[in-house]
Amino acid sequence: MIPRHRLLQIVTLLLYLGPLLAGAALQGFAVIPAFVALFVIWQIIMRPSDWPRRASDWTGDGVIAGALARVLLMVVLVAVCYGLGRGLSGAMGSALALPSGLPILMSFLSIPLARLLWNPAEAIAMDSFLDDAIARIEGGASPDAAHIAEGEALAQRLIEPLAGFPADTPPETIASHLRAMATQVDDGRLRAALLARVGQGDAPAPLVMALALHASDPRLIEVLGAEDTARAFDALPDHPGAVAVFASRTAAALAADADLRGGFPPAESLMARATRLAGTEAEDPLRALIATTSRTTSGTA
Repeated sequence: MIPRHRLLQIVTLLLYLGPLLAGAALQGFAVIPAFVALFVIWQIIMRPSDWPRRASDWTGDGVIAGALARVLLMVVLVAVCYGLGRGLSGAMGSALALPSGLPILMSFLSIPLARLLWNPAEAIAMDSFLDDAIARIEGGASPDAAHIAEGEALAQRLIEPLAGFPADTPPETIASHLRAMATQVDDGRLRAALLARVGQGDAPAPLVMALALHASDPRLIEVLGAEDTARAFDALPDHPGAVAVFASRTAAALAADADLRGGFPPAESLMARATRLAGTEAEDPLRALIATTSRTTSGTA
């Protein structure tokens, strides 16, 4: 199955192929404003945070100039694509034979298809939380008890948008969000927030995957300790995909650094989980982790 973000890239490519093919078909310059309008609409729908939402918002300093700059950028992108298309036509020695409306239709279809694949509200929520975190850091608050409590609350707020992600969100997408969060809150608080949320028992799949990824990060196994990794493993529900990711990543980390062995989930716990998840995608990675921990233990005995 093609990951969602790859599909989004393919759909976005349609937006740019429109003016490129229009140029290759030697369609008149009159099509350029139509493509510019489609590019601007795409920007408004897919990046709503870049555009004022209310009439009063347009009165702010630099708002109109910023909007005009974005429109000008769209004009340049369309012109470049259209020019490349005309250059391609010249290289071929003839115009590309296409139905006259196909290029514009391709660019138009990219808009609803992209919106179906990606909800920009998720990105807006994440940006809002990160902006709030940056503001707190720049404020230079002292590390007192109140500040610590704010850090814990911030970690909880940062992870909450993951609950709204689709259940089949690729692990690499979740990992990229975790890396962004780690720039705004320390690793321990982020781990504690994930443990608390998943420990409630009703965490959606993306949050479970987030805990699996965070707990199996080789750097964090060393920083937070293997015992914390074992606690995270115990907190993971029997979600085959998340358990498989955890097992494969921790096995690789242990194989690369045997000193991480102490505190890892005991073989009994791993075997019990492998039995419960027999026949799923998690079984083989779990048994591989069991074998790796066994070899490391025997090698250090």
